[in-house]
Amino acid sequence: MFGSDLIEMIGPECGLVVGTVSADGEPRATRAWAARIVDPDARRVRVLMGADDPVSVANLETGRVALNGANVRTLRSVQLKGRVVATEPPTADDLALVATSSGAFFRAIADTDGIPLELIERLQAAEVIAVEFDVDEMYDQSPGPAAGAAVHS
Repeated sequence: MFGSDLIEMIGPECGLVVGTVSADGEPRATRAWAARIVDPDARRVRVLMGADDPVSVANLETGRVALNGANVRTLRSVQLKGRVVATEPPTADDLALVATSSGAFFRAIADTDGIPLELIERLQAAEVIAVEFDVDEMYDQSPGPAAGAAVHS
């Protein structure tokens, strides 16, 4: 699944949430705006998450992160857990991906839920941070009897 199936669940039109944990084990979640597979062989993913939550950003120092992605139209979803290998300011390519992905996500919500686009666009983060992580675990989170099952690739 570390290919086209995964791209469907973390690509454009998808809702993305990043989970972090503090050094004392307190979980925290924040929205992410784009993700892409950097290296399928190394199972490395790059995610652009909101940088406006200082707690979530600080929690990245623990080295553990989870990315949940769900396709708005199909409801197929996945959870990726792994080790942070880099955090850095976004590149120009990252910001272009954020614009494309968040625009597709907002349109999918407007199409499926009937919420006016101008209201949804208010969710957009003012700043993002790029986080690369190596995936150690993957779980199918799609609705149905297989929800929560480990995915082996």
